[in-house]
Amino acid sequence: MGPITVLLVEDDASIALVVKTLLMRNGYEVHQCANAEDALESCAHIAPGLLMTDLHLKGRMDGLALIDRLRQSFPALPAILISGDFAEGGNLDAGDDIIRLGKPFRAATMLAALARAQKKPV
Repeated sequence: MGPITVLLVEDDASIALVVKTLLMRNGYEVHQCANAEDALESCAHIAPGLLMTDLHLKGRMDGLALIDRLRQSFPALPAILISGDFAEGGNLDAGDDIIRLGKPFRAATMLAALARAQKKPV
């Protein structure tokens, strides 16, 4: 079994670059998109193993709506929702099966969220 493909959806290019670099350094394959519409289109060509998306995206669809849409095709898709709107450990009505990651976050916190999303021990 090869590396997990993470679909990273982040419209801030500087944040996307940092997150993508951290993911790749930790053995993940990364497919990066700047908005939900591009992410949906890319899923015609890739099967993501994990979704990592910002809550507030440019375009007509936010991160929660993207998770809902992708789970229609990939029902068991683990998802991490990233937002500056809530502090780490904060609450957002995103459902129990969505890991919430508050911005800014440390690399170790992101890696722990990835492990939780994949249900791996931290």
